[in-house]
Amino acid sequence: SLIAEAATHHAALRRLDAERRKYHAQGTALQRQASERERSRSLGPGTRAGGLPVRGFERANLSPSRIVHFLRDRIPASHLRHVRAIEYVDSDKGEIGGEALPDNTIRIYRRVGRAPDDVLTHLLGWTLVHEVGEIVFASELAGLDRVRFSAVPERLPTDIAREGPARDVFAESYALYVLDPQELRRTSPERFRFMHTQ
Repeated sequence: SLIAEAATHHAALRRLDAERRKYHAQGTALQRQASERERSRSLGPGTRAGGLPVRGFERANLSPSRIVHFLRDRIPASHLRHVRAIEYVDSDKGEIGGEALPDNTIRIYRRVGRAPDDVLTHLLGWTLVHEVGEIVFASELAGLDRVRFSAVPERLPTDIAREGPARDVFAESYALYVLDPQELRRTSPERFRFMHTQ
């Protein structure tokens, strides 16, 4: 019968489509693995934090292994999975700063010798976590979560968060949650609860 033939034909098409999707997923995974291998080769020497290249910090007399331990001790691996690399660059932009580039590389810069090492160490830690927070905001938060976070009417936790876009408010809250959760709980209980549930 014509209906039975159509049903058989439709079932065969579904099987073929399922096979095509399976092979496409396998091919995409292989391409991603090859791309990651190529990218790690092109990044040059450095220390790796769970597959994450960390490089250039030796020029600022900072041990890459210290950066790796700092990240491992404070930031969940699931949050680092979107970070492509972390690199130090010499700069005259300020005492210390950072940026999350469009390819999810975190670039940290500092002017050597402009502040005591303990101050720079604190600022470096804050800057690293802030930049990871920007990438988490862009990569992990769905639109509804972004709206929910932005709608919190509480006092913003830091000066940067008071003046910046939602991404910076999230990144500063994220840094405060990672490095001083009690302060975030005190200054912004709603933001603390939001971070705690993520």
